[in-house]
Amino acid sequence: MRRGKQYYLITTILFVPAFALAFLLKSTPLAVICAVGSVCNLFMFLRCLREEQEEAKHSASYRELMRIADSGYLRSYQGFSPTLLDGLEDWEREEAEDFIWDCFQNRGYYDMAPLLRCLRKYDGAEALRERSYTVTPGSAEAEAIIAALAQLSEDGRKTGPGE
Repeated sequence: MRRGKQYYLITTILFVPAFALAFLLKSTPLAVICAVGSVCNLFMFLRCLREEQEEAKHSASYRELMRIADSGYLRSYQGFSPTLLDGLEDWEREEAEDFIWDCFQNRGYYDMAPLLRCLRKYDGAEALRERSYTVTPGSAEAEAIIAALAQLSEDGRKTGPGE
């Protein structure tokens, strides 16, 4: 679990009196440890602030996609909603599509199958069709791919490059 900025701020504040006490007691090694700890925690606090500012630049859909993907619980999430891509800004869509494509094609995250049909940069429909021939019938992966293909034919459209 990643520590938040509050943790680093509080520990930085706690190191300062410890440093002062160690300095007054003329315990140089302890004073050095407290000073180094305080500076390290201060840098981590500033890093957390910078990451928050970077994250705030992205749309809610992008943050949701990355949050789910980073959590490591893709399998238990029950797949992604295809409307997730509709909320992306144009400047972040390409990066999100690259990420989705990589997860599905290279990492085997079949939970992203519903998103493949909505890709503009890649031919997600063709990738779904190709994968449908190689999956084990009756598996969770097969079910996800068949559901995505069924939705694709319900939509009556073929998505892919140039759309």
